[in-house]
Amino acid sequence: MLEPAFILHSRRYQESSLIVQVLTESKGRFSAVARGALRKKSRLSGLLQPLSLLAIEVKGRSSLLTLTHADVVEIFEVHMPKNLYAVFYMNELLINLTVEHDECLGIFNLYRKCLKKITGSLNSQALEPVLRQFEISLLQEIGLGMNFTEEFLDGKAVEENVTYVYVPDKGCTSDRSSVGGMEVSGKTLLWLSGQIDYTAELAMDAKKLMRHVLAFHLGGKKINSRSFFQ
Repeated sequence: MLEPAFILHSRRYQESSLIVQVLTESKGRFSAVARGALRKKSRLSGLLQPLSLLAIEVKGRSSLLTLTHADVVEIFEVHMPKNLYAVFYMNELLINLTVEHDECLGIFNLYRKCLKKITGSLNSQALEPVLRQFEISLLQEIGLGMNFTEEFLDGKAVEENVTYVYVPDKGCTSDRSSVGGMEVSGKTLLWLSGQIDYTAELAMDAKKLMRHVLAFHLGGKKINSRSFFQ
């Protein structure tokens, strides 16, 4: 049975095959071997690329499945290099933060929605909010949701003109002596919650906060595509 899928990453396997990281609706993320995919006459030749919504068939019962069929359903075109790097960034986050074979339709739909936005005619101002949306929603889907509107100690509402400390595994607090956190303005937190309009300064502060939070949850795993956003 064919099901919708995206290719997140691929690497050569033996002489003519590929091992691909796949994101699907029903099976979540998993690895699969595409035997003979590098042969010119293979039915899979040239199909297993990022930026394409595929309909695939996989077989097997081991942790490494076999991808036996793929059809291209939709191709997402990228018009600016920075947008392509943004897609690579999302792919790396998915590979490093999700568990294989953990079914989650929400993650598939989130990825598809953000991919459509990124591959549209976006300017640099519009790209950052999409990436923040992806990061925050992905953490929510895997059970690591963030609270931008209340302090974790007493539930007090976040105020725009107060400086907070955000502790990755707890949330924000106005107690600036808290260990393991990063200082962030209330205005930035409220922008991330959707209550304040975009400014370049808020977007930059939000990026710094999310890098701090993600570094904690990644546990030392490196996101290589970030080098393109320095």
